[in-house]
Amino acid sequence: MFKAYLKTLIRNQSAVLFGMLFPLGFVLIYVFAIGGSLSDHAHLEPAPIIVELTGNEEEETFFKKMLEPVFEEKETAEEVKTAPRGEKLLVGKIASPGEEASKLVQKSQAVGKLSIKMEDHRVKFAFQIAQGREKDFQTSLAYQVFKTLNQMNQTLQVSLDKMIASKASDRDFEAFWEQVKAISNDSVPGLASLETKKGISKGAASFYACMAYICLYFMCFGATLYSGTEADQSLVALRELASPKPKWKRVVTQGGLYSLVALLVTYLSAELMTFYGIPLSRHVGELGLLLTLGVLLGISLGMAMGVLLPVGEKHLMAIAISVPLILGSLSGLMIPNVRLWVVEQWPLVAKWNPLALIGDALYQLNAYEDLGFFYENVRRLLMMLMISWGIIGFGTRRLSYEHL
Repeated sequence: MFKAYLKTLIRNQSAVLFGMLFPLGFVLIYVFAIGGSLSDHAHLEPAPIIVELTGNEEEETFFKKMLEPVFEEKETAEEVKTAPRGEKLLVGKIASPGEEASKLVQKSQAVGKLSIKMEDHRVKFAFQIAQGREKDFQTSLAYQVFKTLNQMNQTLQVSLDKMIASKASDRDFEAFWEQVKAISNDSVPGLASLETKKGISKGAASFYACMAYICLYFMCFGATLYSGTEADQSLVALRELASPKPKWKRVVTQGGLYSLVALLVTYLSAELMTFYGIPLSRHVGELGLLLTLGVLLGISLGMAMGVLLPVGEKHLMAIAISVPLILGSLSGLMIPNVRLWVVEQWPLVAKWNPLALIGDALYQLNAYEDLGFFYENVRRLLMMLMISWGIIGFGTRRLSYEHL
């Protein structure tokens, strides 16, 4: 019976074209059309600030050295305003003596003004947020940087005070300052850094949504499977009433064949994306689980729609083709920003959109070490799959000739 269904599928030109070649062609077109938008970097915009230093020449040199790991200095306010993306978290201008820092903040469109001075032999930070930038992400970024620098400075001062109180030797002081210099030159612990991992930029969401769309594209297989096994839907199913095989065996055998073909096409699509430089995951096992689950869900949803919707074969196929496109558009398949809008406006839709769940899980596999969110999405997909199977079992258990 499996052989017979396989031969029928291969001889069906429309099934070969739309069921096998179309998904691969869609991936290729997608990669070539917008593959250039997938950056190697996260492209986190640095926070523009104006820095005001108060102190003698030696103290100002110390302040600049302290900011150096996270701050990129520009010569003019205009350069701060138009600064390109870089590797530093902050970009800005250090106000020269006599310059009014507040005017520079306005002119450079900075998030605020940072004032640094020495008071009682301790470094004091004061961050004044620019008007209208209170809820800006870059303001939060700058604040977190200053907070971390301040904490490090206080820790350093406490350690230094303890050494002075314990009357440490000159050699101990020299070793202490050598350690401080080494930390300052290497990195700034506790601060966020600009990611350089490919596949975590905003444009990457479109590619993950594309891969998710390929999984749910096979709703059309599920619709075909339903129509091909219901005698009131197609002549083929009507002729099979004479078959000695029970209906459930025909559904399982044909469903298994469709699932194998769909999985093969999906895995090839994933290989194509990887070949053209689009990272899907370092976790091969989890990736295989997700794609398999997505394909099975797509086929099952197509069959479940056939059970629930009282429409003919052609109308059911049209719905099965349209639904993944609608779900994809809500998941950022065409425009990445749409996904963010849906999360804000329709959180319930974002939470249970199967295509968005698959796309988000792909992003999580590539971007995060912790797979907690990934498995949460997998659980939701499994729940949908179980519900779909329940609908299919209930809807197809009736005798083939019931509606004839």
